[in-house]
Amino acid sequence: MDDSFEYMAKLFEGSLEELSRRNSEIETNFRRIDANTFDAAIYRNGKAVGQCQIRIEGNFGVGGAGIAYSNDGRSGGYNDMVHVVVGANVLFLKPMGMFYLGKVNEQLSQQGAAEYYWSRLIQSLQQ
Repeated sequence: MDDSFEYMAKLFEGSLEELSRRNSEIETNFRRIDANTFDAAIYRNGKAVGQCQIRIEGNFGVGGAGIAYSNDGRSGGYNDMVHVVVGANVLFLKPMGMFYLGKVNEQLSQQGAAEYYWSRLIQSLQQ
């Protein structure tokens, strides 16, 4: 889970930098809160068009432990989560599928899970 979280953080940081570099009307912000949490935000012409917080969630209650995505950029709750699952010969990440119900049964790699969350962040830019 820690390695997958770090992969996500690096992908988000690099992708945000590239997004703002390629689009003059876009500004981005990546902020590492602590070892288990980061925030990401996208602004178009000064107006927020996407934000999120991603964190390792250790709550073993309803959602269990995993990497949580909150689309309002605040800690506490989450809108989706990916969990580490032990397969026959491989570890993979499985989304709860709250964003895209079709993803519930998918076995995602670190890159796949990071792109799953990234697509949610940039969804408003693609409309």
